[in-house]
Amino acid sequence: MINLIKPFSFFLFIMTKKNANLNLYYGLCNSDGLSEGKFYLPKDNPWSKRRFFRGMHIVQRYLQPDYYWGLKIGGFKLVRNEDEAKDLIQFAERNIQGASGLIELIEASHGTITFWRRIRFEGWTRIQQDELVRELMKSNYKPYDRNREDIERQIISSPSGSQNYWNELMEKKLKKIKPDKVWKDALKYL
Repeated sequence: MINLIKPFSFFLFIMTKKNANLNLYYGLCNSDGLSEGKFYLPKDNPWSKRRFFRGMHIVQRYLQPDYYWGLKIGGFKLVRNEDEAKDLIQFAERNIQGASGLIELIEASHGTITFWRRIRFEGWTRIQQDELVRELMKSNYKPYDRNREDIERQIISSPSGSQNYWNELMEKKLKKIKPDKVWKDALKYL
């Protein structure tokens, strides 16, 4: 009975803590020979602790400018590269209460380490989402928006006849995209 209470109370503690995570990008880098498997940080397993800290050291090395050649930014991304991520993290840490940069290791598999690059906002809830997005937009950073860029790419540079009609349709689509939508999509609440 006692063993069931400890995990349950820990679960309640995690669920009552209010945090928002801004997902900057999903990253991959070389594992440099690290053993495969998911990352977790147990209290009583020294091997897993060493593996976790070695994985963190490897990722942090690939986040340095001299090692960008080994960093891949995958699928979902709010920023285009690590330099933009660092700039946004610095802005948030200086100007937004409870903000801190975060690397969340996921797993080592097939010679790569996968991880999330995030900004955590301690104490922020979904109710405060609009306020948080306004604070982030003060950075004047224009986030990567794949939908907007796809529409802009479809606008034809020299309109004539039916091309003019096409451009008008694309312009209407662009106007419907809210400037804060990308920020809101990247925010996740715990």
